[in-house]
Amino acid sequence: MATPNDLRSHRLGMRRTLSFTLVLASLLLSARAPATEPDRRTLRMRYSAAADAARCPGDAALRERILQRLDYDPFQEDALEEITVHIAPRGGDLVAELTYRDEHGDLAARREFNARNNRFACDLLTDYLAASIAFTLTPFAWDAPPPPDAEPSRPEVAPPAPPPPPPPPPPAPPPVPAALSQRASPPATTWLPAQLGLGMIGGVGDASGLFGGPQWVIKVRWQSGFSVSMESRAVFHAQTERPLSIAKGPTQGAGSPGDNKASQGGFVTVEGRFDSTVAACVHSRRLVFGCGVVEFGVEQLSGTPENAAPLELAVMAAGLRGGIELTFRRVFSFYAQADGLAAVAAMDDGSGRETLRTSRVTATLSAGLLRAF
Repeated sequence: MATPNDLRSHRLGMRRTLSFTLVLASLLLSARAPATEPDRRTLRMRYSAAADAARCPGDAALRERILQRLDYDPFQEDALEEITVHIAPRGGDLVAELTYRDEHGDLAARREFNARNNRFACDLLTDYLAASIAFTLTPFAWDAPPPPDAEPSRPEVAPPAPPPPPPPPPPAPPPVPAALSQRASPPATTWLPAQLGLGMIGGVGDASGLFGGPQWVIKVRWQSGFSVSMESRAVFHAQTERPLSIAKGPTQGAGSPGDNKASQGGFVTVEGRFDSTVAACVHSRRLVFGCGVVEFGVEQLSGTPENAAPLELAVMAAGLRGGIELTFRRVFSFYAQADGLAAVAAMDDGSGRETLRTSRVTATLSAGLLRAF
């Protein structure tokens, strides 16, 4: 059985435990609160793109890629600060200009990013812009304003533990060389550098048989997808003899209009042919192009009926073309194309009495290399 002294000792221990608990609770409640999260910046974004850069994903894709790098939506229409994004071609590059303005509308910063103007340029510039904007808007602990001075605090038992170090910032986008950002901007152009090339052509015709030879090409292409090329060819025929007919003038003593002309058959030998072609083409985004083609040429013939002297036969043709063009190492292109042409060749021997004429349909395949200058 407990004695009165034991009961007093037990009560004294309970009181001490309760007093220690109350003191500890008061210290915890009076401790200073940790630093609050830094304020998140908001912006108004104005996005624009030139007509030649309309293929780029646009502001919706840019906002989505920025949200992937941040944990909040930084874009508000009533925000005080503004950011302007403009994408346009410049020379052979696609350039994105990024401009920051503060709450007073004054210019705060300006950056430029450029990429070679090809089918990958839009995605590459969108990644550059998203990384740069997200890095600018990332809040860090040192960006938060200092807490207001509190009223005189009670003596603290121990100083609070230092806050953990801030996380490392995300990787910055590739730096733009200062020479590129500071030099004077060249005037914007809508055409790409001219291309010169060399290739081979081969084909077949209903009148001329198999033929082939070298081909020289010069091409000018616009960024809107149009191009004009001029080609010169030296053509060699596998079968040099060709049947032709001469339509002769009025026959003496003819009794009716149907008897005004007589025809005479024969064979001629094709000594050679040189022609030039002009093609106006439309290029798609997937390397394919289509063209309208006009061809002019001269064939040298010998052994014509009733005429031993060589004759020059003028050739004209028109038709359609389809092909592909693949660019590699930025300045080189491989092309392959197919033509279908309907041609008419005519020659007057100068006497006014005889005309040599033939019609034909030809199909050709050609391929070669182009280099931009």
